[in-house]
Amino acid sequence: MLDAHNNSISNESNVSFRMLSGKEAQNKAALLNSKINNNFSLDIGMAYRTTTENNTNGTIDYDNILEVIDTSGVANYTFKIINHPDDSETVFHNLVLSDDGTEQKITLIKYEYENNATKMENFEGKITVRSLSSEESCDETNIDGNLSTGTFSPSPGGGSNAGATYPDIPGSGTTDPGGTGSSGSGSGSGGFLTVSDEPASFHCNSCSFSAYSWEQYSGHTDAAGNIYDFTIILNMGRMADLNPDPNPCDAGGAIGIIDEDVMNDCEELKQKVSDDEVTRNRLYQLTINEGQKEKGLRIDKNPITGTYQTSQVINPPNSFRQIKITTLPYTAMIAHSHPDDEVYEMYSGPDIIKIAQIVKKVQNSSDTTVELTEITHILVTQDNYYAMRFDDKASALKLLEIFNDENDRSDFEDKLEKDYRNDNTGPPLYQDTSTIGSQMQHIYSLFAKYGLNMTIYKADKDADNRPTDWNKINKENLNEEPCN
Repeated sequence: MLDAHNNSISNESNVSFRMLSGKEAQNKAALLNSKINNNFSLDIGMAYRTTTENNTNGTIDYDNILEVIDTSGVANYTFKIINHPDDSETVFHNLVLSDDGTEQKITLIKYEYENNATKMENFEGKITVRSLSSEESCDETNIDGNLSTGTFSPSPGGGSNAGATYPDIPGSGTTDPGGTGSSGSGSGSGGFLTVSDEPASFHCNSCSFSAYSWEQYSGHTDAAGNIYDFTIILNMGRMADLNPDPNPCDAGGAIGIIDEDVMNDCEELKQKVSDDEVTRNRLYQLTINEGQKEKGLRIDKNPITGTYQTSQVINPPNSFRQIKITTLPYTAMIAHSHPDDEVYEMYSGPDIIKIAQIVKKVQNSSDTTVELTEITHILVTQDNYYAMRFDDKASALKLLEIFNDENDRSDFEDKLEKDYRNDNTGPPLYQDTSTIGSQMQHIYSLFAKYGLNMTIYKADKDADNRPTDWNKINKENLNEEPCN
């Protein structure tokens, strides 16, 4: 199943697909926003907005965009719809932006399970497709699909292109949706038809293997018997490719699916930090004071496989107390320790500014798959594990602006240090919780002053003092609470 946070890039003979990040993702999100807000009237009455705005009709997840490009060069960008009013345990929605280089179209796709399955690979049910781009009224196209066996057919009575004219293309494998297998009660203004004997395909995220049903793909395992992560692509035909007089409601091509809810920050930290044995053990090593020096490590995201790789523990040179961690364009996280006699147990100004250095390298790279919102700075003390990350991409770019302006950067760092010292939170600390809370409050006040939406997280620990579950620190009362 597609992992929305695994930005693996993979290419196969008939399609290419990848999760967009950085500037590319921002550009496509802006394009979709412009089309929705300025060009198209959404006749279904849904005023989609960004996730920062109040909207009871569902919001678009701009942080996870799946790009699929078919052999004709048509690009389809799939966005997850969050909290659509029709969503349930058996229903979810995607919004697809199609771009052939000269024209963009928007399509709403509804997936409705009609069996007892809970995962998309076992999906059997109805796929409802509706164009939102045409100036004309467009009927919905309903397709009955079974991903387990890889079989699809137009759903009777659902606007399934009855009466449409299809050219005779020998060997194309085109199935006439208005023919057998459909009652054909639609008006001919739907836009989808199956164009091959393999309308769905499962593509391995980290290898070249692909299959046309879950039955075929599920046998593709590694040496330990684990099934490789995969992306599901629906191969829906474009009327324009088959008909010299294309239907104005047409939309389609090779479309990716994003069905899983995106992990919240606490879940993501647990998966990528606490559940990884190498990472959690090396973080534990940072809690062990050796000569009262800082130690650190770096967690990089492989630009090809999307997997996370944790470095060895990094120590400062013999004559230095503070650690210097060199980051790379594909660095997703860094961690460093504060020994128990450190002046500040919480993050210092330079610690926070260090996050902006990671942002800068990610932004300046065209190869990285690191999302700005997954960039994390972990702080390890003798007894606790903290993490700091952005709530949104805009805040990452705002911190980068502060970093790039020498005066702003100096003021940012000096302000926090002054607040710490005026509060008499200097040494010795020795894990005084009230002092830590005071420093957290100063950090959140600093974020508010600069318009930064950033959050501090704290990990629970097991009996061996290693991180387990994570909670966020409430910005108002500093209580630990689960992520939403």
